[in-house]
Amino acid sequence: MAKLGIIAIILAVTLAGQVHAAGPGQSPRIGLFGTVTEVSGNHPRAVAGETDITLKTESGLVEFSATEATTVRMPGRDGSSVEDLAPGDHVAVLVSDGRAISILVKPSRPVRSRHFTGVVTSVVEDWGLTIRDGQGRQISATALTGLETIRPGELVTAVLDQDPESGALLITALQPALKTLGRIRAALEQAEDSNEESKLAALRQRLADHSSRHLTVLGRLSQQASPTEQAQLQQALQAARDTYGESLRRFNAGPISAQVSGLVTSIDQDLRRITVQPKGLPAVEVAVSRETGINFRGRSIGFSQLDLASRVIVRYDLENRSASQIQVLPGETLSRQSARALLSLLSIDDPGEITGAVTGLDLAATGPQRITIQDSATGSTVVLTLSEKSLILGAGRPTSVGRDFLDQQVTAIFDPASLELAELDTLVETTGRKFVSGIVHSFVSKVATGNLSIMTREGQIQTFSRTEDTVIRRDGRQVSINEVRLGDRVRANSRYFPDSIGAPALDLLSLRSPNPAPIRGIIRGVSRQAPGQPVQVTVLTSKLEIVTLTIDGDTQLNQLNQAPGFKLQAGPDGIVDGLRIKNGFYDPISGRALRLFLEPTHISQTRGEITAIGRDDRAITITTRSGETVRLMLPDSRPPKISRRGQRGLRLQDLQVGDRVRVAIYDPSTKRAHRLVLGAERSAISGQGES
Repeated sequence: MAKLGIIAIILAVTLAGQVHAAGPGQSPRIGLFGTVTEVSGNHPRAVAGETDITLKTESGLVEFSATEATTVRMPGRDGSSVEDLAPGDHVAVLVSDGRAISILVKPSRPVRSRHFTGVVTSVVEDWGLTIRDGQGRQISATALTGLETIRPGELVTAVLDQDPESGALLITALQPALKTLGRIRAALEQAEDSNEESKLAALRQRLADHSSRHLTVLGRLSQQASPTEQAQLQQALQAARDTYGESLRRFNAGPISAQVSGLVTSIDQDLRRITVQPKGLPAVEVAVSRETGINFRGRSIGFSQLDLASRVIVRYDLENRSASQIQVLPGETLSRQSARALLSLLSIDDPGEITGAVTGLDLAATGPQRITIQDSATGSTVVLTLSEKSLILGAGRPTSVGRDFLDQQVTAIFDPASLELAELDTLVETTGRKFVSGIVHSFVSKVATGNLSIMTREGQIQTFSRTEDTVIRRDGRQVSINEVRLGDRVRANSRYFPDSIGAPALDLLSLRSPNPAPIRGIIRGVSRQAPGQPVQVTVLTSKLEIVTLTIDGDTQLNQLNQAPGFKLQAGPDGIVDGLRIKNGFYDPISGRALRLFLEPTHISQTRGEITAIGRDDRAITITTRSGETVRLMLPDSRPPKISRRGQRGLRLQDLQVGDRVRVAIYDPSTKRAHRLVLGAERSAISGQGES
């Protein structure tokens, strides 16, 4: 759903190249659609982290800038940044005051792979590896390349390719972070030779950002690692510090730094020091000088304005623990995973809620009174029964049902079993008030300007002020701010005053608890602490989205399709890599799995050389290095995917004896091949030949 808003912009600007939109109390926003023609850090503002981008639209060339606050989304890639943009990218951009708020890169072809960045925690011979990122997500997969040089502790970006039929996961490319460092160094040396000061400033900033990200991930993982992994990761961390330190000194790009995010737990005003407590990790104490940049909602604030329990992101010098930048966050904020899941739930009908037009009224003096509402999205109708407990609102104010409700747009919540109406409110805009709906993205409980933000259905974040006069309702009853939760669904009858001073003030905040989110995919990584304890699993869905779930003793686990030699063990201890989640539900806020229907993936893999080809029975024989052979079937009715470097869509007739098979994925029970990845070279071997 987060992409749907951008897609809506794309559809609108296909005709004109741009569309205008205005958020509440904010500067006008412009939606742009076009092709990136230039990405430049060669200007004086580059030192502040700004990048100039030129976009070719149907209306002509448009220039704008992107900053560290700009959200960049690339399908199949988490944590994208402005650095990942390149000329030729097709993008949809939301711009305000000449600066990009968000950029969505539209893929030129359907996404079949995704990127995953993390630290290598284990390498299995010459076959596969396990990668874990700073969020604790873990992926284990077969690697087609790069294993000969990769060692545990290295930060890499892996290109993941998942076969939708078999569920086989391959790493088709590996990019070590230190290779990126080499490219940045080469660009810096070139800029030095040509004496391009503005370009040098931008590249120095890029070097500082890259080193900080790498050292932050390594440091976090080394603190979370098991005793067997810790020594390797500590060694890799020290080696990375030495490598980056030399480069930072060589190009005068600042100190060796890392980032910490968490709650401010102590503030020493006299010594100008703060302590930040990250979740699940040791606290970090940093010094705050008068040169430290402290930022809140895009504006600078003073050290005295920092509060205890503030959520912050701090970049600090690893040598002397002095902070260079502090970004103050607007309260507790939804994670990306939760926001993505909750936005998708907004498009799923809630069995206890309806929004649409009143098409019928039965207001009999005796007997139950009823109201008929036609859903504006589906056209279906529901007849609801009024009771003494039913709350009737007109524009957010208590009233009673009358004939004037006919044909009005309303939103209602009800008991789906008895169809008894709980609350009904009209959706008629009144002077000085506007509607907003979506999910609660962040909030702080104290009364202050901009203390609550809502992520709309289009994925945009709007900031509001909850005042002492704001009415908060949950499921038809009035509640206090203490009952507001991150991820709560903001119903369509929520209203605000757009002309308020500062952030728009909320008049009515109408909430519903989110429903469980559906999940389907394959478990690609399992992190466990001890037998019988909850496990954290990383799931890769069919859309190549990564979802992290916690499976505990209360999770309902059900095995489907009994497989020979496999029986699902009860509880978290039975969870292993490769299990397919055919269907399931989880709490989108906590990530706890509620109910999962599981089955094993019926795949095996091998590699070696083709030593025989049976054209008549459509079979090949692969001989491994150890001399073992496996005969695989390639039926014409369900042919496997066969590829060679640079070539896809190969068939049986394209294979020859001597072809090197980098990996063959097949069903071990039927020996039917799902996928063959061939090497570019052939070997001159003697085999059984062709028949």
